[in-house]
Amino acid sequence: MRTASIDIGTNTVRLLICEELSDGTLGTLYVDRIITRLGEGFSQDREQITPNAISRTTSALINFSETLKRYEVSKLRAVATSAVRKSENASEFLDKAKKESGIEIEVISGDQEAELTVLGVLNSIRVTTDEYIIFDIGGGSTEYVHILKDKIVNKKSINLGVVHLTEEYLSKDIETPKEITQLTDIIKTILEKELNDYKTKNKEFTLIGTAGTPTTLAAMELRLKDYKPELINNHKLSINTV
Repeated sequence: MRTASIDIGTNTVRLLICEELSDGTLGTLYVDRIITRLGEGFSQDREQITPNAISRTTSALINFSETLKRYEVSKLRAVATSAVRKSENASEFLDKAKKESGIEIEVISGDQEAELTVLGVLNSIRVTTDEYIIFDIGGGSTEYVHILKDKIVNKKSINLGVVHLTEEYLSKDIETPKEITQLTDIIKTILEKELNDYKTKNKEFTLIGTAGTPTTLAAMELRLKDYKPELINNHKLSINTV
């Protein structure tokens, strides 16, 4: 049986197609992603998805729909996260996407997003400590999950995403050093407040980053010309690179 997942994020739409193997595990058949910037123009003053962003993302889903048919996928779960979760016109996008691509989209909560992040990370990463914190930097939000001895101690979704922060605080052309400094201070203030209850129990714990920001840093440190997940997964970033 072939199954697939579609992740509709604020910046990127991702497709994963897997096939069940003889030992009951899933093997990856196909992976794709399209940057559609669904959250473009989204801000505290205008919590709406723009018509252009809706069109771009719907086109990506039509593309993925054809791929699903080609691979004869029998089971699909498509989820949307921060941008759709917060938008006032979410139904406009969901209806258009279903009508034109045939894909029914489930809007998940921040907690659900955090839980799915854990499952995805632990399927790819070797963790050697009893305690670890996973952070997933998305386009519209960032999820933080604190795990101790395989149990979730704390999980939180915070409205700090790269697209959201860029749209809200940085210039359209080239950001200035002053803007970067101000944005850094804003992020620090929010994190100090929101993650105040994230207290580690052990001196040694693992900090695991996922999504585009940490993987791009890893690719830069490894001097990769092409993105290679097998080299990036489990790579340890140096403090200097961060």
